[in-house]
Amino acid sequence: MANSNRVGPNPKKKSAEPTTVSKKRERRPVSATSSITSLTVLRNRLQNLTRWIFIGLGVVLVLGFGLVSVPNMRTETHGSGDVAKVNKKVIEREPFEAMVRQMLESPYSFMSGPTQELAVRNMLLDQEVDRILKLDAARRERNKVGRQQLAERIDQAVESIIQQQKSYYKTDEAFKEKYLKKRMKVKDEAELRKKIRKEVSPDWVKATREQILIENLERKIRNQASSLPLDKAKPEEMEFRVRHILVKTENRSDAKAKQAAQAILDQLKAGVDFVKLAKEKSEDEATKARGGDLDWLAKGGFYQYPELEQAVLETKPGQVSGLVKTSTGYHIVKVEDRRYSPSKHWDNYVENLKKAAKIVIEDPVLLAYRQMTAEAKDDAEQKKNREKAIAMFEKALEKVYAPDTRAAIYYTVGMLYSQDEKTAKAAEAFGQASQARPSPEISMALGDAQKKLKKTEAALESYKLASDMASDTTSQQHYFTHMMLQSTFTEMGQKELAAKEKAWIDEFMKQQQSSGGFGFPGGTFTVP
Repeated sequence: MANSNRVGPNPKKKSAEPTTVSKKRERRPVSATSSITSLTVLRNRLQNLTRWIFIGLGVVLVLGFGLVSVPNMRTETHGSGDVAKVNKKVIEREPFEAMVRQMLESPYSFMSGPTQELAVRNMLLDQEVDRILKLDAARRERNKVGRQQLAERIDQAVESIIQQQKSYYKTDEAFKEKYLKKRMKVKDEAELRKKIRKEVSPDWVKATREQILIENLERKIRNQASSLPLDKAKPEEMEFRVRHILVKTENRSDAKAKQAAQAILDQLKAGVDFVKLAKEKSEDEATKARGGDLDWLAKGGFYQYPELEQAVLETKPGQVSGLVKTSTGYHIVKVEDRRYSPSKHWDNYVENLKKAAKIVIEDPVLLAYRQMTAEAKDDAEQKKNREKAIAMFEKALEKVYAPDTRAAIYYTVGMLYSQDEKTAKAAEAFGQASQARPSPEISMALGDAQKKLKKTEAALESYKLASDMASDTTSQQHYFTHMMLQSTFTEMGQKELAAKEKAWIDEFMKQQQSSGGFGFPGGTFTVP
């Protein structure tokens, strides 16, 4: 009898072989501003990035429709036994390894390659533990998934697949002729939608129901925050509804900017409406039309403007601050309201779930990683943690045979040795990492260690290998590798090698200019 507590798909069930699409999607540039609002948007995008990676990959995997390429499922042994246990639930090895590979190989991920693998493993374990605890809590709360909710989620998934396929074609006509009619054998998008819906697997429906259950629970807990008293709430547990007016110091002297801001403040004190003045006088183009509305902001959400945060904390609801000087100019802040943070209330709820749960990590690599990243009271304790982690990583290697994971472990051990100035041991570990799975980043680290050991010829060979491997002219990571190599070769007096790096960088910049920027999820990235 199958163990119903095991987290993962039925190993007896075989999935359809996907068809690979190699065409590159067009990149869409996005505008960027320096306003607080834009930073908030960016923060939200980054927080949701991992979720959307898995939504996109999950749609493709469970539909089994073969619309886009799916990372190959590898057969190497990454470790024996289960990954962890959460109460009575088991996080199985095979589905966990599949998630790791998907994350590392996804074009939407900022974390890729052996140098990032252990961090990815640790992050995914945290997420899976959270998911299990939240789902159990949702079921205890007797939450239900409505038919309409599920239908809308299926429609979103289907539409996501269709839009993704459209992005591979320059025109709608090409999409209709080459994809709909010739490849999929359907007459229009409506027929394609019907065809995709028929392929929706029970596993995907089950996973989607579970995700909706968790979302419903989160919505319920967040809504409870509005009834919580504020008299005993700490500043970090609160959110503030804020408006501001900005007078920039750019293109004017500080004195003139301050004078203009003071004139606005005088009008506010005389009773002029804040929203009206913000629309007329504020120089923050991102919020001006909204009357300076910055929406709800929490402590720590003001980014490079700690002065604004302090002013908000000191200003009571309904009141206006004095002039607040920042690197941008002079601000006037109005706090319209405050509340107990729904996000903080939800975080506290999840943290309490973890405290009450019995969580046992069985993966030796993850145990070593957590020893490495454990909190320490001083440098001496940090050093002991590093030494313990190295021993644990070396022991874990006895059970790990996958080249990528071995490379990740050796690279991490090398970095730990480097922190303690044990350069020879670091170089040895980086060399073993490179033998297991070469990468530009590992070769760079090896070259740096060899250079420090004054093994100049060996260092040059490692650097040249890093340059050869960093060949993707669309990769931000490879761009930075060549930037570092140019600097390193110049420092070493290798003018010819430095010139080659500059030529690569120049070509990268030309391609970037022609395409409107470096593509990444959510827009374009323009290098400095």
